[in-house]
Amino acid sequence: MAELLFSAETFRPDGSSVLGVPMLLDAKMRLIEPACAWLMHVALVRGRTRSPETWRTYGEALYDWWQTIEANDWRWDSVGSGEIAAYRDNMLHPPDDDEKPLARSTINGRLRTIARFYHWCAGTGLIDRTPFTASDVALSRSRPPGFFAHIDASGGRERVNELTVRHVTMLPRPLAPSAIRRIIAEMPVRDRLVVEWAVTTGIRRMEIAGLKLRLLPKACAEPMMPVRSTQQRAEKPASSIRRPRFWIGRGLMCGRSAPSRLEKCKLALGPLTLTRCS
Repeated sequence: MAELLFSAETFRPDGSSVLGVPMLLDAKMRLIEPACAWLMHVALVRGRTRSPETWRTYGEALYDWWQTIEANDWRWDSVGSGEIAAYRDNMLHPPDDDEKPLARSTINGRLRTIARFYHWCAGTGLIDRTPFTASDVALSRSRPPGFFAHIDASGGRERVNELTVRHVTMLPRPLAPSAIRRIIAEMPVRDRLVVEWAVTTGIRRMEIAGLKLRLLPKACAEPMMPVRSTQQRAEKPASSIRRPRFWIGRGLMCGRSAPSRLEKCKLALGPLTLTRCS
């Protein structure tokens, strides 16, 4: 069966180290050339996919599809919409009763990734045609109109992949501000910092965990300051961190000698939120 691996720091395709590029290998540990060629294109060439997290998502989707190809003894370059529809239905209704169906958003994400792969293969001459087709569907009237709805000439229709499943985006149910305040009141300083930044900036957990002291400016008189985490997606703008001086302390921020304050901050924040990095 196919295996999914990721490049190490020694991988230098153009002279510079590239970490985390996904690669598919067959049972004899040989590169699966069409899959690896597309993944290399995604990671090294395509300008809109600069995040290693995006590379991993594409690699995992293609890896799951390739295992399905091998398990059913299909040829990757001769599958049609019937095989991909069977793959989709297997994710919707797993044959094993103990296995849970995947979320429809996950299924659609995998199908779109596979479609991107086959469209790229068709564009480079590896295959003659793609197994995917598109059709026009009517958008739901309950869907909120976009900013340019007044100049939209599509007539409320959108062209979509025929193999994707219907998916209604459910809005999250946030906690009430009073509930958040009650929860924060019982937290230690470090956890309170994580929650406050998440609530006020929308920063993700992995971005908070990847925040380094060196990323914080040495001087900032504003109550909000932009900070880019080491775990932040390349396409996402820097988050604005609120009240960094209050939480981290003037000694840590400006490099002044304040041993007692520094020790308090170290104990309060711990390695999860902020870590020293030279």
